[in-house]
Amino acid sequence: MDHRRVLRAAIPALVLVVLLCAASPQPQSPSPLPASDVRSQLERAHTMLAAHAHDTRVRGVATSELIARIDDDLSQLGASSTQSSGPDQASMELAARLDVSLVDQLLSSASPAPPGLGANEVLVPSTTAGSVQPLALYLPPSYDRARSAPLIIMLPNQGQSETQLIATPYLRALADENQAVLAVPAFAANRSFTSADGDAVYNVLDTLQALLHLDRRRVYLAGYSMGAFGIFMIAPQRPQTWAALLSIAGTLTNEDKSSVVSAMAGKQVFMVAGSDDTQVDASYVRAAVTYLSANGVEARYEEQLHGTHALESLRPAVERAWRAMLSGVRNVAPESGFPSPEPTRTIHM
Repeated sequence: MDHRRVLRAAIPALVLVVLLCAASPQPQSPSPLPASDVRSQLERAHTMLAAHAHDTRVRGVATSELIARIDDDLSQLGASSTQSSGPDQASMELAARLDVSLVDQLLSSASPAPPGLGANEVLVPSTTAGSVQPLALYLPPSYDRARSAPLIIMLPNQGQSETQLIATPYLRALADENQAVLAVPAFAANRSFTSADGDAVYNVLDTLQALLHLDRRRVYLAGYSMGAFGIFMIAPQRPQTWAALLSIAGTLTNEDKSSVVSAMAGKQVFMVAGSDDTQVDASYVRAAVTYLSANGVEARYEEQLHGTHALESLRPAVERAWRAMLSGVRNVAPESGFPSPEPTRTIHM
């Protein structure tokens, strides 16, 4: 049996008590601005960041990454997507507006405006003194502190910002459908996930659980691409927290398989793959599902015909897995004790 890895990984804080714990939800987020206004706001944000270029970090966030993020928004704004799998104009504009909000909050000493229903960028106090962690937070129109809501924390791909991921229309539509809160933490742009990132994820989780009215029986950890690999490193640290996991275009590695089986026994893991994905071959995902199912984890598989590694191409399969996960319907408990059908070659992302 070849034991090589499936993956070679190359792969003032916001006062949330006041803002999120009000008796009634805030109004819907403002209507989208014209593209010209979004561009002017991006240019303003770029100028503000340039004035802080001598600072390596702004409240713990790398200045160079912020500038690169704004530059990327400016380059995409107004340009048509050349691929059907790419983000549409409305999604790019939403991500840009959230990025501007992030810069404004990081550089301002004033108290930020309360997040409204819809997509927001908020700053969560970090475990490191004087630092904050950016978080894209989506509150569905149905959010009401009178009743508890499910929570999905979703980890983005390497090099993908939290604002880009939460700007994906169908993810927000799924949150609306299930009356769920969707939270996407930010991570450093050009490095792989490690088990140490669990501290940031659980810091976000603890903050949101303390300040929002959430159903603690329905808390889920999801991830896309490298974020999907990340969930298998992070979930075993506090397995009792998670009702289920959702892996999109990612899979289990040999390094993580034992801890996942031990920690997630009896729980559900949903895995989504594209039949034409050239970065994470569907056969590796199927092998992981077989292994998990044979070792006490209720693993469920959705493969998208002609789906690639692009998130948009996987939409029907993601929707099926998401709905099944939120429904809470269980299969017959899997048997345990079978060997691992380990994939035998390394994937380079």
